Amino acid sequence: MSPKKGRASVPDLNLSSPGSSSSGPWSPTEEDFNALIAEQEGQWSPTKTDFDKLMAEQDCFEISFREEKKKNECLTKDFRRLKEESKKNRQAYMKLAQELQALTMKCAGQEKVIKTQEDLLTSQSAQIEDMQKKLTELKAELAASECKMQPSVISTSKDLNNNNDFNTDFLTMSGPVKPHIEDRGPRPKNRRSLVSQLVQGFEAVVAAKTLEFTAESKSARRKTTIPLIRNE
Repeated sequence: MSPKKGRASVPDLNLSSPGSSSSGPWSPTEEDFNALIAEQEGQWSPTKTDFDKLMAEQDCFEISFREEKKKNECLTKDFRRLKEESKKNRQAYMKLAQELQALTMKCAGQEKVIKTQEDLLTSQSAQIEDMQKKLTELKAELAASECKMQPSVISTSKDLNNNNDFNTDFLTMSGPVKPHIEDRGPRPKNRRSLVSQLVQGFEAVVAAKTLEFTAESKSARRKTTIPLIRNE
């Protein structure tokens, strides 16, 4: 059987080394084994195919390297752009935070003003209720006085009618008389008209006070209205 490729045949150890005249046994060295293996397998020398293959692999490597370099440059640009956008967004966020803080302080001040107006409204409402109670009491007193004064008014009117008849007869008998007192206009005939005028004046004061308070409340509410913030 022929020996396998890649393995050297075992030399005859009884052979004498070349160039030696001694009859002793020959022992092979490492160089002898390397030379023998080289003779059996042959020396490798690259061919044109191997060179073309190596160049193709190098071209592929360069192409892939360039593509990766382009991707890296694109990623670097994107990173810088995102960094700039993040910086701008941070500045916008800080600005909005300052505006929000200012609006919060403004709202706190307006809440204090609204609370003050509400307290004033409560106090003025209490005053109006007291005035309405007094008006009701005055109306009750007026009704009671009317009931008490009705008999005296009837008797007084009868006396006045009698006096008018007497004066008419006297004037008819004595002739025309020049008036010594100037006419000062109509005068109230009884206490009822005076009380009615007093009640009417008090009602007018209450109505004016109510209208003034309503106008002040509306104007205060308009001033303390918080403006809405539009999201731009």
